[in-house]
Amino acid sequence: MNAHEATRWLNVAAKDLGNASFLFENRWPRPLELICFLCQQCVEKALKAYLVFQDEVPSRTHDVAFLCEKCVEYSDTFAPWVNACQQLISYAVNVRYPLNVEIEEE
Repeated sequence: MNAHEATRWLNVAAKDLGNASFLFENRWPRPLELICFLCQQCVEKALKAYLVFQDEVPSRTHDVAFLCEKCVEYSDTFAPWVNACQQLISYAVNVRYPLNVEIEEE
């Protein structure tokens, strides 16, 4: 168990979530692409934190569904989240480029 390194990952994930929350509450019009990117990054880093906690070196990937499936190997509690993670994958890269990604505020 590498609790110290996992905590470092979680601290960075918390910053991403805090920044996303701040932008959602305080910027108008809301920068949805950036908010979605930060939320995806938060999930990615949190999943990697769990893998680090399990003494696994996480893959260098933005595929949070893959990372979540790796977490399922250690705990079935992650299984219900695989599909939700699949929906986040496009926010890792596509929203950073002019690719006409449609994001609805809901």
